Amino acid sequence: MAGLLSRLAVRSVSRRRLWAAAPVSGVSGTYTGRWSADSAACGGRLLCAGPGRPAVSGRLFCSAQWLSERSGSLCSGAQTRCVTVSGFRMASGDSAQTGEAVRLSGTELSKEVRAGLVTEVQELQNKYPGFVPGLAILQVGGREDSNVYIRAKVKAASDIGINARHIQLPRSTTQMQLLQAIHGLNQDPSVHGMIVQLPLDSDTAISEDRVIEAIDPDKDVDGLHPVNAGCLSHGQMRYGHLPCTPWGCIQLIKKAGVEIQGAEAVVLGRSKIVGSPMAELLKWHHATVSTCHSRTKNIQEHVLRADILVVGIGKPHFVKGDWIKPGAVVIDCGINAIPDETKKSGHRLLGDVDTAEASKRASFITPVPGGVGPMTVAMLMQNTVRAAALAVEREHQDSWELEPLTIEPLSPVPSDIAVSRSQRPRPVSELGSTVGLLPSELDLFGETKAKVALSVLERLQHRADGKYVVVGGITPTPLGEGKSTTTIGLSQALVRGAEA
Repeated sequence: MAGLLSRLAVRSVSRRRLWAAAPVSGVSGTYTGRWSADSAACGGRLLCAGPGRPAVSGRLFCSAQWLSERSGSLCSGAQTRCVTVSGFRMASGDSAQTGEAVRLSGTELSKEVRAGLVTEVQELQNKYPGFVPGLAILQVGGREDSNVYIRAKVKAASDIGINARHIQLPRSTTQMQLLQAIHGLNQDPSVHGMIVQLPLDSDTAISEDRVIEAIDPDKDVDGLHPVNAGCLSHGQMRYGHLPCTPWGCIQLIKKAGVEIQGAEAVVLGRSKIVGSPMAELLKWHHATVSTCHSRTKNIQEHVLRADILVVGIGKPHFVKGDWIKPGAVVIDCGINAIPDETKKSGHRLLGDVDTAEASKRASFITPVPGGVGPMTVAMLMQNTVRAAALAVEREHQDSWELEPLTIEPLSPVPSDIAVSRSQRPRPVSELGSTVGLLPSELDLFGETKAKVALSVLERLQHRADGKYVVVGGITPTPLGEGKSTTTIGLSQALVRGAEA
């Protein structure tokens, strides 16, 4: 088989479209291979080997199908045979014969993501018995489209093992009341991820920016908080949470086996939810990125240059088929409800791209529905599980990042009051955060003193008991500096003793 395939001559129809010149028969099983082309003649030879050989290098565009790291087909005339690589099959005989793009199924890929999350949650629960990841979905009003999305999120969470709470507030909710609800969820240790369902369905004016900024960045599993957006902007993607829809788009592109590095990428739209973070993600995956918006001139010219096109502008079939560069990858984030009396729902869903026409020129394209939407939910679940894992690991960490104050002995030895005032203690709120206390568990008295709520004993009841040091007596002094001096000195001694 390897010998037969290695002798297949390949000639080009265009610079991006290649087809097999010799008949292909008996192609079956799983293979890996690569093609190499003479750039001058734009011809080439397909090289293919059996299972267990090195992964695919390069692509073969064959009757509108790519042979990439994960899928491909070898075509001859009207006959199409598909070779599935790495267990992922996207090519089909029908699409190959009609010259249509391969559909990138977000539904299928999201199932893989969710299956992996089920395993991850089970591993966390085996390691930390009784632990359950928690997601809070805060809704104002009762928009039916929002209700549909929320039901999908709650079901996905339940299937994975996440405890999802849907908190629905009335339309009369004010901004202050909503911010108070968010504050309460920020302080709730059983909530690891939180989203506020947008748009808000409120009778009163509420600033979405204020709402998003009020969410604890560690629990912002939508990835929209300015802290998380800033991490993405600086390329610090290992910190914070990535926006769900753009991150899902990246996973779809990767699953297709398309190389992002060095590609010309165009993003239509600059929203905080899709367009802007999508451009940042592509940039940090080393694509050359252009962002188009409502003020961009000659949008079609920009789109025609795109190897990777991502569209999220909310205009049905805005992008026409003849705008697409041959062989481009098209990711359609739009979902627009159009009246249709033939449908039971009374409407049908269209994307921002004319899928039927664009499929004649693209190599890969996402359908609407069934493309980006399922991946958005899957990435929300992934962010929630990640947030939960980070929280439980912080709660169970064996050591704290404490740095003792530097001791500089003086001669002659100063008075007690001079010693007590020679160092500035760390703010107790900062110290509490370092040792794993929640802000709601500290009752502050100035910057350097606080009482700890007894509720912390219940929250940490699964932890082994530590050492509790009681100072039985302190010699009083006229100026009252004895307690401060003893406390600082005792703390220093305990730290030094633990290090020894």
